[in-house]
Amino acid sequence: MVNKMRKNKISEPSYPKNNSIEIVQHSGPLPAPQILAEYKKCAADAPERIIKMAEEEQRNRLEMKNREIDNIHKLRNEQSNRENKAQFFTFLIISILILGSFFLIYNDKSISGFITFGTTIIAVGIGYLTKNKNK
Repeated sequence: MVNKMRKNKISEPSYPKNNSIEIVQHSGPLPAPQILAEYKKCAADAPERIIKMAEEEQRNRLEMKNREIDNIHKLRNEQSNRENKAQFFTFLIISILILGSFFLIYNDKSISGFITFGTTIIAVGIGYLTKNKNK
């Protein structure tokens, strides 16, 4: 029985000797010209539609990039305006406090005047140091 099985042994499938694999890689908004020609076989206006779609996509990308750049400029301008206003009001408050301390000293309220002047200078110094420390 064993000899019978050996005689009826299943033969392995045969494969063609010249096997080849083709790998095609493409990058970009449009397919390769050969692929466009294949699309044209399926639908006559397919290549034109594909090109039009790629052009619209490019136009939309440029438009979105321009909007993004415009928004960045607007945000920077708004931030700069806020910083300028903050600096102006800080200068105004400090000036009022210093002038007020001189006014107090001039009107024989020297202790209050010197305290106001000193605390103003200390507050400005602390604000300057902490701002530079955060950078």
